[in-house]
Amino acid sequence: MRRFIARHIHTLEQLEVLVFLIESAPRGWTDQEIAAGLRTNPDSARTRLSRLHGDGLIALTTDSAPKYFYKPRTDVLDREARALLASYRERRVAVITQIFAPTSERAALFAEAFRIKKGDT
Repeated sequence: MRRFIARHIHTLEQLEVLVFLIESAPRGWTDQEIAAGLRTNPDSARTRLSRLHGDGLIALTTDSAPKYFYKPRTDVLDREARALLASYRERRVAVITQIFAPTSERAALFAEAFRIKKGDT
């Protein structure tokens, strides 16, 4: 999980774009629709979409107004993205902390979030 975040998720907004597309799959969305759905700036959404497309996590149509949709290039990327989504739903703060942590601290923080403490069972 931490490697996936380090390689593919650099901002919370990028994670939100990916989550939006996974949850609405197989539907395609224009960059404007995604920006409106997430209440973000269209230029910023386009930047995040470009990165996710370059990483092979999403695809786009060749229409005059391209539509973006969740279609990972490999099964491994699909499994990792869906695992991240599950973690984000269950431990949102841990995932967000992982995104913002300096690279060297990300692994330790993420592991700590999943450690079972006495009295938690």
